[in-house]
Amino acid sequence: MLQLSQVSKSYGDTVVLAPTDLQVSVGKTIVLIGPSGCGKSTLLRLIIGLVKSDTGTITFNDTEITSENILQIRQRIGYVIQEGGLFPHLTIRDNVVIMARHLRRDPTWINSRVAELARLVRLPQEFMNRFPTELSGGQRQRVSLMRALMLDPELLLLDEPLGALDPMIRYELQQELKRIFNQLGKTVVMVTHDIAEAAHFSDSLVLIREGRVVQSGAFKELAHRPAEPFVEQFITAQCEPMEKLTKIIR
Repeated sequence: MLQLSQVSKSYGDTVVLAPTDLQVSVGKTIVLIGPSGCGKSTLLRLIIGLVKSDTGTITFNDTEITSENILQIRQRIGYVIQEGGLFPHLTIRDNVVIMARHLRRDPTWINSRVAELARLVRLPQEFMNRFPTELSGGQRQRVSLMRALMLDPELLLLDEPLGALDPMIRYELQQELKRIFNQLGKTVVMVTHDIAEAAHFSDSLVLIREGRVVQSGAFKELAHRPAEPFVEQFITAQCEPMEKLTKIIR
């Protein structure tokens, strides 16, 4: 569905993303992981055309993404930014349907789609007339996902969708998102810095360091056959504290 060939981005002398190749197959979930500032979010912005690459090409369903066709292609991609990005002055319903109204979709279809998505993310219908500040963080993330899914996109881009939530809500939504991905069979590219979350969601991990892909593959492959010392260090830094906590509890 998605192919990046030698895509790169720099700002002045700072290389944000070195020339990168990436392929995403239909129905698979690819998770981009790495330290803060390594280029994960920039890669998502390049895919959806919010940032223009310096080199390389991005192909979506055999069509190269260009400045001429990006507006049409965006209608086929759902995008959830960090902390949701809901408009505080709009109701939940208006946040969800904003693009459908802009495209002048049939009001009957809009109503049916909103009801369907509310059931999917398990958000009560009575919430639709509330404002984002009246919802919890977890509920706002459900709304953000509804908005991303409104036009039934072929591809979902999720940038740290659960990063700002407390651990209990985060765990709950991890299970919910996994259920939704499996139910819809969507193709997903997700960004996180949490290795456990990445392992939970991914068919394949892409570990990035300083704008360069260090290693990609299944979590077990990275854990047992690290391509370089950094891979082992990154996984160990997150897994060891949990192992120590488990021993304390036991």
